[in-house]
Amino acid sequence: MKIKGKLNIVILVSLSMLISQSSSSRVIVPNDGIPFTCYEFGLSDNSTWTFFDQCFSFQLNLDPFNGGLLDGKYAIVTDVSFTPTTETDGSFYVGVAQSTTSGNNFNPQIFLRGKDSRSLAINQTAPVLIISEGMTLRAFNSSTSPGSVRVYVQGYLVDDPTVNSDLIFKNDFE
Repeated sequence: MKIKGKLNIVILVSLSMLISQSSSSRVIVPNDGIPFTCYEFGLSDNSTWTFFDQCFSFQLNLDPFNGGLLDGKYAIVTDVSFTPTTETDGSFYVGVAQSTTSGNNFNPQIFLRGKDSRSLAINQTAPVLIISEGMTLRAFNSSTSPGSVRVYVQGYLVDDPTVNSDLIFKNDFE
């Protein structure tokens, strides 16, 4: 397979997505996606998985993860970022994972490692995590991290993550 143009990050997942390989535009746009955002404002460095402080879909006017993801919906996570809350030297090790509402995590889990007080981000990329209906999201900050972090997750709610999977490599791929 030849790859033309600029490629940010692509993880092969059969999803209802269109991909644009331009660094100046979002890489995916779900056909039927409803945007959502989750925040954790001060995730302590205690190696404990934590439910997000806030998740919200403005289009639905509700928290789509409260009590588990809405029936018939999947959450496709496209953006994850972590920002240290203090100017601290050291190596941060942070992550997000799909979880049951009672707190049991499932793979895949996404982890990032960063140095000092710089933000870490996976953004404007292909889907990095899919959350199933009835499940929720949790965040993690290792006890070896030098301090607390803010966590931001963004993505889309879809009815079926397998519809039109042939469109994933539509642009600039042969």
